[in-house]
This record gives sequence, structure tokens and C-alpha cells, in this order.
Amino acid sequence: MKKRVRDPEGKRLSLLQAGLHLADQFGLANMSVNDVAAEAGVGKGSFYVHFPDRAAFMLELHRGFHDELTGRVREATSGMSPGLDRLAAATTAYLDTCLREGNVRALLLDMRSEMQVAEEVAARAAQITRLVEQDLRAAGWPDPGPAARLYMSMCTDTAVAELRRGRRDNTLRRSLLRFVSRDSVPGGRAARR
Repeated sequence: MKKRVRDPEGKRLSLLQAGLHLADQFGLANMSVNDVAAEAGVGKGSFYVHFPDRAAFMLELHRGFHDELTGRVREATSGMSPGLDRLAAATTAYLDTCLREGNVRALLLDMRSEMQVAEEVAARAAQITRLVEQDLRAAGWPDPGPAARLYMSMCTDTAVAELRRGRRDNTLRRSLLRFVSRDSVPGGRAARR
């Protein structure tokens, strides 16, 4: 008689991976608990063992992505002082992580429309935006708060464009980084010409 092995963490991870896969294919709005359970190869009851409801599941998808993203950005900028060099390193880490994860397009775009998790999404995005703001402030940007929000929107759009292409877009990345180069800082060389 074969002994049954319980693997609750394995099922939980399978559910999360299934959710990422389905979200990437069909978007978050069209993803049901039944779909996730079927994709993961588990019963619907297993879903509810790990997540009390769909909103908790969505929140966990976002947290996992954001934790990975933040960790990679912090790793890439460790020991760097605030400024444009740190911002360039953070931008590259952000874009590389989004591209490496692959199934994050829905998390970048659709998650904000999921009302149950919108507040958490906004709080997590604000954390990264504050880092960008510090870099812009250190570089002498006159309105670093609003500029940081706009820059993060451009980063997200760049990440989505790369995900659609399935590869890095160096031309787009160079254009993005030109917005925050030393020449573009108000009062910098470009402004003195």
C-alpha cells in the first residue's frame, strides 16, 4: 500500500503558478477559482484550504510579484547613494525582473482594477515611487514627487511593451533612461544650452 504524502505548500505554490499562467492568458477579471484549481490539478476545496477567497488569492499573487521585484531592485542598488546612477540601476533591475517573470503583464495592468486589492497595489507601488523620488530629489529635480509617479508609469509601460515582444527592447530602455539623464535634469546641461 502506497503511503499518501501531504504537500500543502506544494499545492499552494501550484495554485499561485496556475493563477499567474491564467492571468497572463485571459486577464484577472476572467479568472475564476474553478479555473485556477483545474489548472493546478487540484480540487476546488484545496483552493479554499490555502486562500479564504478569490481576493486573498489575488492579493497573494501581487505580493509575491512585488516582493520579488522589490528584492531585485534593492539588490541591484545596494550601497548606492540616491541619484541618477541608482535610478538607472533600479530601472534596469525592475525591467529585467518583469521580463524574467514573464507572466506578470496582468499584474502590472489588471491588478489595479481588482477593487479588493487596489489599496495594497497602490501602497506597494508607492514604496517604489518613493525610492524614485529620492533619486530625482538628489539629482536636483524641481518636482520629484510628481516626476517619480510619471517615471514609474513609463517604466510600467516599458515593461509591458517588452513582455509583449518577449524580449528586451534596448531602444525603448535608452529612451526611458534619457528622461532622467543628467542632460534632462532641469538646470542641467540641456537647460543651459
